Amino acid sequence: MLLPAVAQAFSYAPIADTALHAQADAIVLAQVVEIIDAAQGMPPVTRYRLRVEHRLKGTGAEDPIDVVVPGGRSAHGSFVLSGAPRFTIDQRALIFLRARSDGSYAVLQHALGAFHVRADATGRSVLWRDLRDAKAVSVTKQAAAGDETGQSRDLQRFAAWLSALTQGTHPPADYWLPDDGAGSDLAKYQLSASTPVRWAAFDAGLSVDWYVSSTQPLGLPGGGHGEFQQALDAWNADTASAIRFAYRGTTAATGRLSQADGLNTIQFGDPDDALAGSFDCRTGGVLATTGTWIGRAQTWSGGQFLPLVESDIVVQDGVSCFLGLLNHANAAELFAHELGHALGLAHSCGDNPAPDCRAGTAVDEAVMRPILHADGRGATLGSDDRAGAAYLYPAAAAPSAPQTPATPGDGAGGGPLPLASLTALALLAGLRRRQAVFR
Repeated sequence: MLLPAVAQAFSYAPIADTALHAQADAIVLAQVVEIIDAAQGMPPVTRYRLRVEHRLKGTGAEDPIDVVVPGGRSAHGSFVLSGAPRFTIDQRALIFLRARSDGSYAVLQHALGAFHVRADATGRSVLWRDLRDAKAVSVTKQAAAGDETGQSRDLQRFAAWLSALTQGTHPPADYWLPDDGAGSDLAKYQLSASTPVRWAAFDAGLSVDWYVSSTQPLGLPGGGHGEFQQALDAWNADTASAIRFAYRGTTAATGRLSQADGLNTIQFGDPDDALAGSFDCRTGGVLATTGTWIGRAQTWSGGQFLPLVESDIVVQDGVSCFLGLLNHANAAELFAHELGHALGLAHSCGDNPAPDCRAGTAVDEAVMRPILHADGRGATLGSDDRAGAAYLYPAAAAPSAPQTPATPGDGAGGGPLPLASLTALALLAGLRRRQAVFR
C-alpha cells in the first residue's frame, strides 16, 4: 500500500497477558501466506490469510484462517489506523484473535495482540510487538519501573504458558526477555511526518469546526461536551499560532469514522463498533481512535505539506470510569492531546526519535507527552506544545479575518472530498495498577 509516511504512534496502559488470553476467542501461531487488499466498503480493510502452525486457544478446523485488519486502499483514498498491526508475506506471528461474524478474525487490542516472531543473536525464536512508536508508562514512577509491556518474550515458553492457561492451570510467567530498545537525544517538539501534516484552513483565517455526535453522551456530567470544549479552547488560546478550532455543538450525521462526510466529529461509546470489544477499567484496552483524512501535497514555507481535511475521534464504550478521574481533568487532557495529533504533532518525548521524558524538562511538561500527567492540570499546553503549534501554524501566516462564532447546533453532512489518504491515531489505556497513558 502506498501511504504517506505519517507516524502511526499510539499510547496505552499495559494489559496483562492473562487478560489478553481471557478476552481472546482464539490464539494461534501462524504464518502469513497471502495478503488481500479489500478495497470494497468503508473504511477499507486488508485481509491476511494465515496458515496455522499451532492453535493455543480456540477450536475449529478452518485452515488457513483470514485475519481482517483495518486499513487499505479504496476509491476514496487510503486508510491507515494507528495501532492496527501490519504483516508481511511469510512472516510468522503469535496472534490473539477476536471472531468476526463472517467467519474471519480481528486482532484483539490492535498491536497489543500481535506478537511477531524473529530470531535473536543466538538463533532463539523471540516474540516482539511493534510498539516502536508507542509508549506505556504509569502515572506513578514506581509502577512504571515495573512495567514489562515492552519486553520481548521467548516464543517456546510463552506458547507453553498460554497452552497451560487454556487447559486451566496457572503456571508462572517464565517467558520474559530483556527489552533491547534504544532512545534518542533530540530535544524539540515532534511532528507526525517528515513532510509536515497540517490544516491549510488556518492560513486563510478560517476555523476548523468540531461537532459532538448526538448518538450518546459520555458518562460524565454534561456528557463530555465541556471537557471537549476545554481542549479546543486550550489550543485556541495560543496567541503565537493561527489555530482556530470552533465548537459547533451536536450533529446527527452518521458518517463518523466509516466515511468522509466533511465533518470533524467526536463520538462517544463507539456507536459503529469500530473498536472490537469494550474498554475495561480493570484490565485496560482501546480507549479511543482518531481518523484523519489527508489530501494531496501542497506547497508551504518553501517546501511541501500534506493538508488535513477531516478528522473523527471515536471514544470506546466503558471509559467514563477512566475519564472521570480528578474532576474530569483526565478527559480534558486526553482530548487536548488527541487534538494535538489532529494538528500534526507527534509525542514530545518517549518515542523514537523523540527524547526521553525526563522530569522537569519542557517535553515532559507538554500535553503531547505520551504519559498522562493525571495531576488535575487538564487541557493545559506546555511551552513545547506551543512551539510546535507556532511552527506548523505561525500567527503571521494567517489573515486577520475574524473567527466565526462557535454556536452549538446540528451539522449537515458535507459533500465528497478529494482525498488521498486517511491516518488514524489510536489510544489505548487501562487502570490496572492505576496506569494511564494516552495517544
